[in-house]
Amino acid sequence: MGFSKKYTLLILLLVVLFGMLILLNRAGEPLEEYLRLPRCETNEVVVTEDLKSEIIYYSNQHLIRGVGEEYFEEHYQFLSMDYETSDCIFNIRYIYNYDKFHTPASVSIRVISEKNLETVDVYAFLIPVEVRIDSSRAERIAESNNIDYNYYNLEADFERQTLLYIFYKETLVEGNIPIFEIDAQSGKINPIREATTTITIV
Repeated sequence: MGFSKKYTLLILLLVVLFGMLILLNRAGEPLEEYLRLPRCETNEVVVTEDLKSEIIYYSNQHLIRGVGEEYFEEHYQFLSMDYETSDCIFNIRYIYNYDKFHTPASVSIRVISEKNLETVDVYAFLIPVEVRIDSSRAERIAESNNIDYNYYNLEADFERQTLLYIFYKETLVEGNIPIFEIDAQSGKINPIREATTTITIV
C-alpha cells in the first residue's frame, strides 16, 4: 500500500513539474521575440509596437498643438511610419487633405530614450490653413494680371504655411515652369517669372 502511495505521489510530482516546464517555456516565448526586435544603434532602444504607438501619438500631438484637434482630425490622415536604426529617427507620414486637394505631409521624431522623444523636422501645416480664394476667383485674378498660362494647381507651401495657386506655362525649352502664384488664404499675388514665349507648346 505504501509503495502505491509513493508511486502516485511521484507521478503527481512529475505531472506538476511537466506543467511548470510548459508554463516556463511559454513565458520565455515573448522574451525571445523581444530579443529579436530591431534596436537603435545610437542608444540601444528596442523598437517595440508600444514604442511605435507612442511615437505616432507624440507626432499627432505635435500637430494638434499647432492646428487644434478638430482641424487635425478633419485634415490629417495617418499613412505610414518608417525609421532608421542607425540614428533612431522615425518618419511619420500623413496625407493632408482639404476638400478635393490632398498632399503628403510628415513629421520626423528622434528617439533619445524610451521616454524621451524630440521633433527634428516637420513637413506639414502647424497653423490652421483655410482656402479663402476659390479656384474661379484665382482664375479671374490671373486673367486681370494678363497671365498667359496653360494650367494651374493648388499646392501646399509648408515653409510659408499656406496654400498657393501656382500657374504654369508649358514650354519646349524648359518644360513646365511656374510663372505666377496666388496665396489661397490672403489673395496676395506673386509673379514668379516670365516664360520663354518664342517656342511654346500649343
